[in-house]
Amino acid sequence: MNKDAYITEVSHRLHIRFSQLKEGARLPEANRYRLEGFMQAGTFIGLTTNAELSALIEQIHLAVFGQTVAERKKAQGEKWPDESIDYTFYDSPAYERR
Repeated sequence: MNKDAYITEVSHRLHIRFSQLKEGARLPEANRYRLEGFMQAGTFIGLTTNAELSALIEQIHLAVFGQTVAERKKAQGEKWPDESIDYTFYDSPAYERR
């Protein structure tokens, strides 16, 4: 796979994800993790950099939502996904959580 094909595929996946989020769809977290893994793999094998991917995310987010990630995050406030989840329950071993 070359860089252009990779960037095209990442763009396509980001556009789908952001469009579904804009429509209010409840998306499985596994989809987000797959996308993040795909993007991390691209940086690992040298097809792209984190800076290029960050710029791509901002570009597609702006195209879909009409605002930057920071603007949307500020507007969402407390409702921003992934930051409102309290994982402290999992700090203790599973056998102690019963």
